[in-house]
Amino acid sequence: MSISPGINTFTDDVRPLKIAVEGCGHGSLDTIYESVNQACATKGWLISDLDFLIICGDFQAVRNSLDLNCMSVPRIYRQLGDFHKYYSGASVAPVLTLVIGGNHEVSNYLFELYHGGWLAPNIYYLGAANVIRYGPYRIAGLSGIFKNSYYRKPHGERLPYSKDDIRSIYHVREFDVRKLLQIQTQVDIVLSHDWPTGVEMFGDYERLFARKPHFLESAKVDNLGSKPAAMLMNHLRPGYWFSGHMHIRFSADVEHAVTNTTTEFLALSKIGPDKQFLELKEIKLCSNTRPQEEPSYFQRGEDGKFFLQYDAEWLAITRAFADGLMIKDPSTLNIQQGKLEKACVASIPKHIKWVQEEIVKKDLLPVPKNFTIHAPVYNVEAEEGTTSHQQPVEYENSQTAQLYAILQIPNKFALSPETG
Repeated sequence: MSISPGINTFTDDVRPLKIAVEGCGHGSLDTIYESVNQACATKGWLISDLDFLIICGDFQAVRNSLDLNCMSVPRIYRQLGDFHKYYSGASVAPVLTLVIGGNHEVSNYLFELYHGGWLAPNIYYLGAANVIRYGPYRIAGLSGIFKNSYYRKPHGERLPYSKDDIRSIYHVREFDVRKLLQIQTQVDIVLSHDWPTGVEMFGDYERLFARKPHFLESAKVDNLGSKPAAMLMNHLRPGYWFSGHMHIRFSADVEHAVTNTTTEFLALSKIGPDKQFLELKEIKLCSNTRPQEEPSYFQRGEDGKFFLQYDAEWLAITRAFADGLMIKDPSTLNIQQGKLEKACVASIPKHIKWVQEEIVKKDLLPVPKNFTIHAPVYNVEAEEGTTSHQQPVEYENSQTAQLYAILQIPNKFALSPETG
């Protein structure tokens, strides 16, 4: 990796990214990648021209049949899907794929990677909430969907899951939203599964309500979409926002009077015949007037493309809020008490300085390609004896452990004191 000559500030030219955006994945990776390949050919591109593919939730990272019992999907609709081939290495994603979680997920696997990580080689999950870098581009993600009754609860679900746990675990939590609300510098792209509340009013809402009358009924009582996502839209004001969930294509230009800027919003449908589930786009940086960036963010790989890196501001926020995270202790199943938000916020400047000294200056920003198989890969013969309700054990993911080690904070996801 090397810093490209002449590209070290936002006043220099940074080429637009070529990306693909897909709505809800529903476990159909083979079809998605083939559709991306076909769309590129139609446009005169090669799939290798793409910087990355975004999948806006309901990804369904099923590693084996036991994972199916941790999905909030009626049993008759549960399918193994294609992901297990990418997890085992039998297939490889042909393009860097960025994923957020929806409401039909293998929640146990995503929980292992709460802070984000590689679900499989070249397939990166952004975690419950995150900001990552692709070169100078900042990409934020919020997984799950909003429901007020779960919003202020801690992350209290841990294997083995009850029926209530399986329904609650994929809901957005205030703790993760509050972290994203601490971001003070420009974000280029935001991903969410459900739409920000009110976004429909910035597009052709009459056509939308004509096609989906029940959307109108929800909108009348301010119950269409996610209120936390709307807060983030107003705070982050990104150049682009991509969503899924509603199973319909919808676009809007959201104007921000405070900054005289616009967010280009695009929601896409689920994969399927005659569904508008995929689009190719070229996107630009939101602004070339942001503060001088770290030269590290302009490094390119051997293929001439940018690559994933940690976001320094987000690492500082993660460190600052580490003591506020409340999850169940794996040995007692009691929820660990966390530090109050006010104290977490007050400590952010201290952690920004720490990140500069211990992460940035030590060249630890590049996201390591450290995917490791923990759960058994799918094997038809080996899984014949599993019961229809049997759940997997919890695995301590080495990627999460390595991130905590880099940040030099205790690992609350460790399964034993020795590994925390």
